[in-house]
Amino acid sequence: MPQAELRLEPQRPDQARRLWDAIDELKRGDPLAPVAVVGPSAFANLSLRHELSARGGFSNVRFATLSSVAELLGAPRLMAERPGSSPMKPAIESAAVRAALKAAGADSRLSDFADNPAAIRSLRSTFRDLRGAADGALENLSDTGGLRQDVVALYRAFDERTRGEFYDAESLARAAADAVGDGTASALDDLGFLIFYRLSALSAGEIRLVRALYDAGRCAVYLGLTGDADADALIRTLAACLSPTQDLDAAPDADDAGGVATTPESVQLLIAPTPREEIRWALRRVMRDAENGTPFRESAILYRQAEPYSSLIAEELKLAGMPVAGPDPTPLSQTAVGRALSGMMNLAGSDFARDDVMVWLTGCPVKPPGTPAARFVPSRWDAISRRAGVVRGL
Repeated sequence: MPQAELRLEPQRPDQARRLWDAIDELKRGDPLAPVAVVGPSAFANLSLRHELSARGGFSNVRFATLSSVAELLGAPRLMAERPGSSPMKPAIESAAVRAALKAAGADSRLSDFADNPAAIRSLRSTFRDLRGAADGALENLSDTGGLRQDVVALYRAFDERTRGEFYDAESLARAAADAVGDGTASALDDLGFLIFYRLSALSAGEIRLVRALYDAGRCAVYLGLTGDADADALIRTLAACLSPTQDLDAAPDADDAGGVATTPESVQLLIAPTPREEIRWALRRVMRDAENGTPFRESAILYRQAEPYSSLIAEELKLAGMPVAGPDPTPLSQTAVGRALSGMMNLAGSDFARDDVMVWLTGCPVKPPGTPAARFVPSRWDAISRRAGVVRGL
């Protein structure tokens, strides 16, 4: 049986080499021995799988997420303990939250929000966090009174309504941990030795599952540090929770794990005429912070709705030549180049209606060759052509 280990080390460009070396060592006695690599996300797993293929590959190596591992190991036990139960789908979860709010009536400060979709989503997220809390933690939170007491009461009502009939990801993780602990997790034979690679944030049930696998000698955990104290605080806390000497019911404070509590120096509210102007203001702020010594990796631009911000942010970042992390979900038709091309195709063969031409010119960075930037003002062309009475035609 391979040796279980927990590694906390700086991230380097060649860090994945340690992963491949570990897989090679596990397969040295049996090339077909099963190994499972549990990455932080399906996207990261896909990247690791491609890199592994480029290196020649191994046989019988599975890439999975922690949630899928928890389902494989915990579902049989959960079905035996709760026959007839089913997964808690988002629609069912929202309905149960709404029912708990309506049942609370005047006793709760939140009962008036039973038909508010945003409030339902917020409570769903809060209840998922509370699912992993110990009873003592819930009592302490409730004892603070006020809104916190109402939230805990609502969570308990929600839990009572759903516990016997439905199960969630946290229930699966806890059932999987119990199955590994008492040796009834038969799917472990198919998974083989597990390597948890670059995990960052785990729930209480997921921590118990990883600890159970570690105690059984069935996994290794590789965590990476960025070198930034604030960014690494979560990873150090996770490493402390996963340590065999750490009491699972007494998680360490962030300060004990090397973290530093920070608060923003200032908050500004901007009211801009258009979403594009909002984004350009944000980019100017990021550039100013970068000039003052803040690396791009420590800046983030967040938005609440995908449209129009998702495509506009990607476009403006590209035009500004600023580096960006993360996949770009913008389709070609929503980029400046795509709009320029599709607009040109739509105008070809038409009578060049003035409105259509101006929509095209003002919606994409097209200008005659050699035109100085100061003279390239499509909005002025729009105003002049309107006053001149231009309607259509060349």
